Amino acid sequence: MSKSFSTQQDVNSLRELSSIERQEFVDTKVQGLMLIKRKNGIAQWALRYICPRSAKSQTYRIGSVSEHDLQTARVMAQRVIEREYPLDEVDRMRQSSMLPDESECKVSQRLLLREFVETYYLPYIMSSKRSYKTDISVLNNHILPVLGSKELRIVSPYDVEKMIQIMSSKGLSNATCNRALIITRFIFNCNLKWKTIFIAHNPCLHMKEKVENNKKERFLNSQEISNLKAALKKSKNKFLPHIIQLMILTGCRRGEALQAKIIHFDFGRGDWLVPLPKGGKARHIPLNEVAIQTVKATIAYRSTLSERLQNSDYLFPSPITAEPFRQIHYSWDKVRKEANLQDVRMHDLRHSFASAMVNEGMTLYDVKQILGHTNIKTTERYAHLSNQRLRQAASSVLDFYGEQNWIK
Repeated sequence: MSKSFSTQQDVNSLRELSSIERQEFVDTKVQGLMLIKRKNGIAQWALRYICPRSAKSQTYRIGSVSEHDLQTARVMAQRVIEREYPLDEVDRMRQSSMLPDESECKVSQRLLLREFVETYYLPYIMSSKRSYKTDISVLNNHILPVLGSKELRIVSPYDVEKMIQIMSSKGLSNATCNRALIITRFIFNCNLKWKTIFIAHNPCLHMKEKVENNKKERFLNSQEISNLKAALKKSKNKFLPHIIQLMILTGCRRGEALQAKIIHFDFGRGDWLVPLPKGGKARHIPLNEVAIQTVKATIAYRSTLSERLQNSDYLFPSPITAEPFRQIHYSWDKVRKEANLQDVRMHDLRHSFASAMVNEGMTLYDVKQILGHTNIKTTERYAHLSNQRLRQAASSVLDFYGEQNWIK
């Protein structure tokens, strides 16, 4: 009878056994997973699986023991089984013995998805996730109406797919559908991590996100900037011209501008510290001379206001609360209409800043650093903007060759 193993310690002991013959050892947790020692002493993982329905048998190479520990090998073997031998949910739960036992779980199996969200998920994200309000909105509007009344353990991939189909039928964007899928996947991952109830696997595991082609690209040219500045002078919100100009000159996000504190500006170094940006890691925004003058002009304007506003820590305090503006869309909307720029969003000022840098010869790495992107792929959306500069570079070849009788 073949020897068996159940822990990583068992595996390590079996690897040390010396023999000139091929040896095979079976896993006690995952059906068909084996550790095979060859004559040369090399140990390999393999899956020799027999389908319980068709009796079909096949051997799959999982990898070497030096590459994968026991837990990784079990996960890889389980994926092969799910891919090659699709079973219904009951069979899969029964055979996934490597997953937590029901005795390890905290609550009854009959837990609704809505109950899990309210009892476990919401308290967690409200204390650890800055964008939790977005999660709550997506949950209330899209996820819970479809999946909330279902038991967590029996939610299937089709149930999740049906939710996405309903959202698409309402004309919602692919980005919104993807956010609902991502949140649903995270909910089930949290359950697996916390072992709240026993489920075989995450039903969203193999579901692909929709392709998002809704990224708008709108860049303001020099004349449009002039029109915008002229319209800003007429705004009743006297801080708005300063806010918009700072955004144009630094490429900062709207929230970063509204939350800016005077103490975070270093005029000597030409530096603006953003302590809690979207990416979650503090970053520094370099300031050009006009951006520095903009901040100084804002501080000078504040000195003409009430003492309460003068004492505010924020660069752009609301005249009502002396705290950051909660929203400036109304005053911004009036300005962009006055400038005949109805299609321009405030975020387009950030895009315009990036496009100006690229067209002036800055590298995508420079743009990434200044804008604070965590992923270069986000910055690559501006790559095509360098075409004009590249054409100028290609034209320099004509100067090198001098006067030639080119075919025309």
